Amino acid sequence: MKFSHSLLLILGLTCCLPLTTQAEWTVTVLGTHFSPPLNTAVQQSAADMGGSTSVRNEPSNSLEFKSSGYFQRSRDLGQVFVSPTSGAVHRLIVRTGNSDAAVLSGVAGKELFVQWFEVEGDPVINDNGTPRGSESKHGFSKNHRCDDFIEGVVYRSLKIARGGTFPELPATCNVGGEPTGKNAAKLTYLEFKFDTQDRVMLQAAKRYAFLIGLVNRGVSSGFTLANSNRAADPAAVPDDLTRESAVGGWGIRREGDGNPKPTLRSQSEPEAGSDMRELMLNESMLPEGQSRFDIPPQTDGYPDVDTYRDLEFYVIQSDLNVTKVDGSPTGPLVRVEQPVPSVVDIRGSHSQEPNDQ
Repeated sequence: MKFSHSLLLILGLTCCLPLTTQAEWTVTVLGTHFSPPLNTAVQQSAADMGGSTSVRNEPSNSLEFKSSGYFQRSRDLGQVFVSPTSGAVHRLIVRTGNSDAAVLSGVAGKELFVQWFEVEGDPVINDNGTPRGSESKHGFSKNHRCDDFIEGVVYRSLKIARGGTFPELPATCNVGGEPTGKNAAKLTYLEFKFDTQDRVMLQAAKRYAFLIGLVNRGVSSGFTLANSNRAADPAAVPDDLTRESAVGGWGIRREGDGNPKPTLRSQSEPEAGSDMRELMLNESMLPEGQSRFDIPPQTDGYPDVDTYRDLEFYVIQSDLNVTKVDGSPTGPLVRVEQPVPSVVDIRGSHSQEPNDQ
């Protein structure tokens, strides 16, 4: 089933209002080794050792201009998965990445949020007009998968948990963007432990998602999340993409003003105080207040997409149901569709930009 743009937007934003809680949930550093307990309901333990996939929320004066013609974008990151069991989520474990951007110098003590979604609809892979044998239009490589994105789904917000803060870890990068040489925070597991009122209830065989982000803007406020990315795989996309994923899902993001990609307006940095600079910076910053949480997630991005990405993460339930779903946790079938339709994103039309890092 394909959803129209207007129907997707209405369902995604008005189907259900999310519950926001600000109780005392905690974020704890677990170190660089983690053994999943028996009540781990969902786990994805693979992670690449390269790359920087960042959660970021910075003010306009600290967003870096990219020579390809846009400003670095503030971003929330997360993951879609199928729950094989029913129960309340007690803990969520994620891991920092292995790059020098793993923990920036201004992120310690910053308030975090976790937004939970139920994912509904008929997911479809749009190959952006670049099937196997052709080059992607953008991405970290020319491989045909690097510009693919998922359409046809609605992310229905269930709960927004706020109040946890990023822990004190030695920064791997200073405010000037230079490596500090301190590597203790790389590949470190972080435990998000939720009080009773912050816990979201999962039902077996349903598809869910979470987004992690920094509530407020701050200079050098960001951190990376370890993940496994199959976008460079030269193989054709399978009929059911989720069978490539250990959790039957895909990575997601919310970035900038909510449009899938920035508009590449100029390859030279606009002058300070100019209307063009203000316009480009506004495109790259997350909205403040509740409107930010109303922006649905997406897989599309620039230069990279999250379609073939899985975060390393572990969902641990407090009331684990012993009845599990038989078979692999794939959820609804994900199809591959060609050619590219004119309207493909739940926020609006998908503009095609030239390949540019």
